Amino acid sequence: MDSAVKRFEPLWGSWQVEEFLGEGSFGKVWRVTDGIKHAAVKEIIIPRSKDTLAGARAEGLDMEGAKRYFEETAKATLTEARLMQELSECPYIVRFEEAQLQKLEQENEFGWVIFIRMEELQSFKEMVTVGTLTVPDVLKLGTDICKALEKCEQAGVVHRDIKPDNLFYSKSEHRYKLGDFGIAHYLARPTQGKGRAGTLTHMSPEIYSGAEFTAAGDRYALGMILYRLLNDNRIPFLPQYPEPFTPAMRDEAMVKRLKGAEIGPPRTAALADRSAQEMSGLGVTVDEKSRKQAEMLGRIAQRAISADPGKRFASAGEFREALDQLCNGMVF
Repeated sequence: MDSAVKRFEPLWGSWQVEEFLGEGSFGKVWRVTDGIKHAAVKEIIIPRSKDTLAGARAEGLDMEGAKRYFEETAKATLTEARLMQELSECPYIVRFEEAQLQKLEQENEFGWVIFIRMEELQSFKEMVTVGTLTVPDVLKLGTDICKALEKCEQAGVVHRDIKPDNLFYSKSEHRYKLGDFGIAHYLARPTQGKGRAGTLTHMSPEIYSGAEFTAAGDRYALGMILYRLLNDNRIPFLPQYPEPFTPAMRDEAMVKRLKGAEIGPPRTAALADRSAQEMSGLGVTVDEKSRKQAEMLGRIAQRAISADPGKRFASAGEFREALDQLCNGMVF
């Protein structure tokens, strides 16, 4: 289904689309302006495609039943989006501004579109892909996202899908932020039970085995992000960069971790002689000054993704305190 954003301009009475910013699994993102300020708008169309509608029909719904089903899905997704407003009072969570639901009513068209307006930020995934990070950058990322998770834990909210795609950076505030709460999880299986949440690359072994997704799963996912950044951007158990690997080797490495194999330290500390150009897109650059800090940060990340849940951090606050101690020069 084509984009719907242009036909509903001006959004919220005054916002016009300036340019297309990108597309994720569940929607397109646009840069908008009201003539004074700029923001980002995510467009989520429900159902996402004719295949999704066909899936609902295959579940035993007639056309009227499918319409009712997806209308309820759209309304529930809008409610979940608005829950972000309270959370975004935390400066380490993407600031939510407004959301609206519109019905798609052109000829032979069926569905709804949700528009979510939020602050415009830089994609962290893009930062990693096209550039390099320093060890202090990764340390700040971990600290900032732990602060976001502390707010989530206080509010009883579980994100369920922490990965680089859902992390952002504010240049003006010089801080990293967590975004996309719950919406992707809710939309992932529109004609099935919600099933197992999260992304396999960042999932803990116990969740993979069927345990309930709790705040502990969010902390593990953050630990995996930090570990990969310190490990040539590779998941555990893959060969060391620059040695190539095959899809079968990646699958084997994934299964090994998900079955609870103990993970060794990341390898960034061995990369001190590489140039920034060599390291572009690989995670972190390390020099002699930051080598020790990289080693200690690697230990923290390694603990966060221990195969034994009892050895991990018991809360986002405890995780952050370990990072704060490293920031303050304490040795582990």
